[in-house]
Amino acid sequence: MAGEQIWIKVSSKDTEGRFTACEVLTEARTGPPRHAHRYEDQWFHVIEGDILFELGGRKVPAPPGTSLFVPRDVPHSYRNLGDRPGRMLLVAVPGGLDIFYAEMDGVPPEKSRHICEKHGVDTPTDT
Repeated sequence: MAGEQIWIKVSSKDTEGRFTACEVLTEARTGPPRHAHRYEDQWFHVIEGDILFELGGRKVPAPPGTSLFVPRDVPHSYRNLGDRPGRMLLVAVPGGLDIFYAEMDGVPPEKSRHICEKHGVDTPTDT
């Protein structure tokens, strides 16, 4: 996905759909656009980087060691403000986010709308 590399550490297949665990590397001065997940709650744990989250309209600085819970349907985004890549752990409950990431891999932004809709990811214009 744009500006990010995502490694699936525990797939939804491994957990019979209960959760997905990922490692996320976010390049300097990048991050995903504002969005919300209809189906998953998410937990982020910042390992490296100067990350700034936006959760439901409020800005939350997230230095290394910070853990954040993002309930489903809450619009959010994050940005690595630093000059070096940021790294986080991400757990999504229930599983399925790994399937979304696999389907989005290499898809140009203008063609991603259908995949987002299929997986219950509301995009910036929706949230």
